[in-house]
Amino acid sequence: MNVLKIIASIFILTSCATSSPVVYREPPSIEAYESHAATPLKISNPMYPIKAARQGINGWVYFEFDIDDEGRAKNLKVLDAHPGKLFVKNAINSINKWTFEPTNSHVKQRFILEFKVQK
Repeated sequence: MNVLKIIASIFILTSCATSSPVVYREPPSIEAYESHAATPLKISNPMYPIKAARQGINGWVYFEFDIDDEGRAKNLKVLDAHPGKLFVKNAINSINKWTFEPTNSHVKQRFILEFKVQK
């Protein structure tokens, strides 16, 4: 399975901020969720929080959800996020606009949406 389809596109912003005081924590490994990874077909880039961009903060949100017949995420649940809830609202708003490959599986699908600032 193509790793690029499994992990969300990396969203890059140019930042003039100095190094961030937040210590970055890596998202869960791909192997931890690969067999249940949702495949996006249509995406909407999330808004990068201004505070995070200015401070050069990277992060991610790890979701679990069902996919309906139209490929929309339903019963969305945040399994983990870093740092804290900083990216959660914008990630949820974006994921709710996405379309995923429909699946006949009753297994919850998983997806990691990463936010990264280019320095």
